[in-house]
Amino acid sequence: MVLQEMTMATQAAPHYESAVRAMSQAAAEAELTHAPVRLAYWRMTALDTLLDRLEELRVAGERVLPEDIRELVVVYAVRQDTELVGRLERIDATDLNAVHDAVFEAQGRVMLQLAELRRVGLLGSDMGNDMSDQPVEAIVLALYRYLGRTPSKLLALSLADAVGELRTQNQPGTTDEYPNWKVPLHGPDGKKLLLEQVFTDRRAAALAEAMKQIVHPLV
Repeated sequence: MVLQEMTMATQAAPHYESAVRAMSQAAAEAELTHAPVRLAYWRMTALDTLLDRLEELRVAGERVLPEDIRELVVVYAVRQDTELVGRLERIDATDLNAVHDAVFEAQGRVMLQLAELRRVGLLGSDMGNDMSDQPVEAIVLALYRYLGRTPSKLLALSLADAVGELRTQNQPGTTDEYPNWKVPLHGPDGKKLLLEQVFTDRRAAALAEAMKQIVHPLV
């Protein structure tokens, strides 16, 4: 439903600015429903829109990035991609070519995240190029298992992920707009959970077992 609304908003938008803002809003809603694969596809769509505009400017011979386009890139980066934020801070933010390359790399990172999960066998490969129907529970489990394949010395399991909470506990970039760290814990069915119920929750047990296997792998 959110994807359909996002597509309609994109088609109806007379300017790139309204299209990107519509997709950014759709991505925010997707994040709140805890759908990582769908969120990745929405991010790629938003970046596609930005890249289309940047490439049009380059074809037209422009070399300086317009202020309104720069603002859209920054807004996306702050909300969706901290690595892109760092890249923008290290380059000339008015250089059209440099910003284009940074946005292109950001889109590539989103694609690589999904491709890597499939490569290592943590997500099914029988879905063609569209993994948007992959169960969220399976994706979350795959992401945590992937942690064991990284060189990180510190691993952490989100309580919200453990029980299938569909709402984010913290929305970066907000203060009074969202009840950060005050959201009561619920299961995926929307029913409130008590702390005691976490210890008997099936999802929590599966993720805890995955983390255990990372720390103490079976021989």
